[in-house]
Amino acid sequence: MSLQNNRTLSLLLYRLGLGGVLSHLKIVILTSRSQATAPLNRTPLVYRMHGTKVYLIVTDQERRPWLQDIQAQPVVTLQAGPRTYGARAQVVENPHETLRALMLFRKLAPDFYDALLARLAQADHVNALNLPEIAPRVTVVRLDLDDRGAKLPALPTDLGWVWWVAFPALLLIMLTLLRKKRNVTNS
Repeated sequence: MSLQNNRTLSLLLYRLGLGGVLSHLKIVILTSRSQATAPLNRTPLVYRMHGTKVYLIVTDQERRPWLQDIQAQPVVTLQAGPRTYGARAQVVENPHETLRALMLFRKLAPDFYDALLARLAQADHVNALNLPEIAPRVTVVRLDLDDRGAKLPALPTDLGWVWWVAFPALLLIMLTLLRKKRNVTNS
C-alpha cells in the first residue's frame, strides 16, 4: 500500500469516527496552513508525547507540505482520537531534545526506528549507542499544546452516520445468507 493510500485511509478512519483506534496506534491528524488564506493541509503523522509536548519525525523534508506550513505559520491543530488541541509547532534545534524525542520513538519499536533513522541520517546503522551521534542529522518537530491560542478547524467526523447504515445493512445481508443456507440444507 502506498504512502498516499495510508494517508487517505487514516483521514477516512478519522472522518468515520475511528480516530480513537488510530490514536492508540500513535497516529494523529495535524491540521496546518502556510498562510491565512491558504487551504488547510491535514496530515496523519506518527507521534510521541513527553508531558505536554508532542514530537514528530520529519521523514522526507523536501516533500512535506506540513513542514513548510509550520515554518510559515506555527499555529496548528492536533487531533488525537476524539480530542482536539491547539498547538504551536517548531523544528527542534536543541540536539539533546532531539535525542530525547528519538529515544521516545525507538522505545516502542527499536528495529523499525533504527532502520528509519539510519536512512534519514544516511548512516550505516543506528542503535542506542550511536543514536546521540546521528540525532543532529534528523529533523524533529515539537508541538507545544496550547488550547488558549487560536486553532485551525479540526477534521470533522462527518461520516459517522455510515455506521448507522452499514451495520443494519450487514446484519440484513447476514440474515438473508443464513436463511438461504438453511433453505438449501432443508431441500
